[in-house]
Amino acid sequence: MARDSDGKPIINKSISVHISILKNEANGEVEYSETHKPQTNQFGLFTLLIGQGTPGTGSFAFISWAVGNKWLQIEIDPEGGSSFQLAGTQQLMSVPYAFYSEYSGNSSGLTAGQGIAINNGVVSNTGDGDNNATNELISAATLTADKKLQITDAGGTKVVDLATLAVDNQNLTLTGTSLTISGGNSVNLGSVNTDNQNLALGTPSGTNRTINISNGNGVTIDVADNDNNATNEIQDLALNTSTNILSLTSDATTVDLTPYKQNLTYTPATNNLAIAGGNNVTISSTLTQVLTTNPSAGNIKIQNVGAPTVATDATTKVM
Repeated sequence: MARDSDGKPIINKSISVHISILKNEANGEVEYSETHKPQTNQFGLFTLLIGQGTPGTGSFAFISWAVGNKWLQIEIDPEGGSSFQLAGTQQLMSVPYAFYSEYSGNSSGLTAGQGIAINNGVVSNTGDGDNNATNELISAATLTADKKLQITDAGGTKVVDLATLAVDNQNLTLTGTSLTISGGNSVNLGSVNTDNQNLALGTPSGTNRTINISNGNGVTIDVADNDNNATNEIQDLALNTSTNILSLTSDATTVDLTPYKQNLTYTPATNNLAIAGGNNVTISSTLTQVLTTNPSAGNIKIQNVGAPTVATDATTKVM
């Protein structure tokens, strides 16, 4: 019944009614809406069929009746326009859910729309009968939460309920060398070649070196330096004796050997030969060296001299 703001029936008048299907609660999200323009009778009563009004939000065919609670909201504009006033909200209980039961209770489990055929769980396109490929372009495809597949093309929108399709949950198992998938066949992996591969260096060609791998492709690498000139790879060591600097050609780095320079010194009085920073060595002297140092030879006599062999032997001399 349509009533005005004073609660009086609106009789014998064309009014506007806005119907909304809400999700889950009385102030929930609008899932579908439509508008009607019914005529009230002498008592202010009017009738309308939800689902056959002018669509606003969503599509009546796409309402997910199987998901969550549904609430019916009614708004009225007594003047037949679009300035709607809330008339009430009521939760829907069981009757509209027959749309869902129609699919779930179907013996085949699936209901095909126009241009679709379902055989043994396989969905196929049968065409719309106009044999025109240009108007078959799909403009939208949606899968709702209750597993309804909605496809929109130039011929309209088709809906297929996929909720009752069996889910292909399959598992792979490996037993020894046998790989098996549940509900399927097995494959023996024992005959599959293993990845045992060897690397080998190919024959050099100029500055190129090739690395080969068994049962695969080789890679060639150029090992030359940037200037590709072998003559400038020779380097020499040079020592500057005046500065004790050791240098390497083509290298700015030098080494100063001065800290490592050592001198030899000899002390006749002790017959010691010494090296700077090292050990002393006592050496034996010749007779001339001894007499030069001490002509008396330290009052030591020369004894046990053998027979002379030549006239210049010391034994022929008179002391």
